[in-house]
Amino acid sequence: MIPVAEMNKRRRVRVDFATRILIDFDHSGIQLTGDSRNLSTKGIYISTTENVPLNATCRVQVFLTGTIAPHSLTMAGTVVRKESEGVAILFNSIELDSYIELKHIVRYNTENPDEVV
Repeated sequence: MIPVAEMNKRRRVRVDFATRILIDFDHSGIQLTGDSRNLSTKGIYISTTENVPLNATCRVQVFLTGTIAPHSLTMAGTVVRKESEGVAILFNSIELDSYIELKHIVRYNTENPDEVV
């Protein structure tokens, strides 16, 4: 895995992106589902009414549909913000293939693709 801090040195472009998400909290056996509201190459906001622990480490699985074969991206992250409507997760590390695909998703969904690092 590649640390996200090494891949993202510039401003992050955040885009609206709605899809199903699975959050698997490390070492607790707790899994939650929700829907993404927006994402960037550095993090994701997930709409959920579940009580998600702040600062918890987790694995985020982003389910992608609309392709020939549905698949998912998996990132390691930390819950950095908690609100009544959902949580923000900062990615700590991402597999290189997942990062490349995530970057393409952000570029495709932004008005300024040249700003995506």
